[in-house]
Amino acid sequence: MKTHSMQDDLKKYPRYFFDELTRSILPEEIMSERNPILFLNYQRHHFVEKTIRKTNPTEYSRFEYLQKLIFLPAEMNYDLSSGMDEKYFFEKWGINKFDVIFNKNKWLENYYDKS
Repeated sequence: MKTHSMQDDLKKYPRYFFDELTRSILPEEIMSERNPILFLNYQRHHFVEKTIRKTNPTEYSRFEYLQKLIFLPAEMNYDLSSGMDEKYFFEKWGINKFDVIFNKNKWLENYYDKS
C-alpha cells in the first residue's frame, strides 16, 4: 500500500482556508490579506477524510476529484471529527458542515455538483 504524506498532498490538492470573517471557504492565496495571528490555532484538514483513502482506495478514487486541503480552526476540526450535528455545527460556525467535510450520502445526492 502506498503511503501518502502531507507534503505530497499539499502539492497535489488545491488549498483553502476557513475565513472566520466571511464564514466561508476561500482560496489559500487570500490568507495574505488577513492578519496572520488569526491562524495561530489552525490545522490542515482533508475534505475527503484520509481514512477513506487508506482503507478503501478504490472507493476513494471515485471522489478524489473533490479532495482539497482546508486550513481551519483546531476546534472546528475537532467538531468535525466528533460527529457534531449538522444544525449545531451551522449555528456555531456559520457554514454547512458538508461544505467542510465530505459525506458520501451528500455526494450520492449530487450535493457537490455545484454549477
